[in-house]
Amino acid sequence: MGKKSYKRENKILVEHDTWLEIDVSTKKYPEAVMFIDKDDWERLQNIENRGRICAVRQSPGDNTLYAHCSINDVKPKMKQVHRLILPGDHKETDHENHNGLDNRRSNLKACTKRQNQSNRLNQGVSEYVGVCWDKQKWRARIQINKKLYHLGYFEIEQEASETYQKALKNWNEHGILPYT
Repeated sequence: MGKKSYKRENKILVEHDTWLEIDVSTKKYPEAVMFIDKDDWERLQNIENRGRICAVRQSPGDNTLYAHCSINDVKPKMKQVHRLILPGDHKETDHENHNGLDNRRSNLKACTKRQNQSNRLNQGVSEYVGVCWDKQKWRARIQINKKLYHLGYFEIEQEASETYQKALKNWNEHGILPYT
């Protein structure tokens, strides 16, 4: 059997009532499958100069695969499929089930960067934004302008959350952070 070529059109693997399973495999991710609504798949097929959709990681430390495709206008650009499905002025798109290859509209929602970050997996066992379990205590921290500020360690999770909320309120109202 010859080598598998990845310079081909995407293949529909399984057709469900309202959505499809599409092959987005690459040499690096040979089992990658994207989920997409049938209507959105038809719209993607009609994009002029669209390249093959393939699975990629956003960044080296990210464990989530996302579906990307190239759009060869004047200058080729890689586009995230979820941004083509849910266009608009929003900066971020959240995959509610944490599967970056599940691009069904029922799984996508427009959100802010903060909302998307708070929905990440593996950020500790806290249900609160800005709080994580660290070294036998709850740690509160906040990120402002790409800089992470440590707010303290706490015995009680809610106290860490309250500290985070106070710091966020102070930053939003006065542009200053207490506790740093």
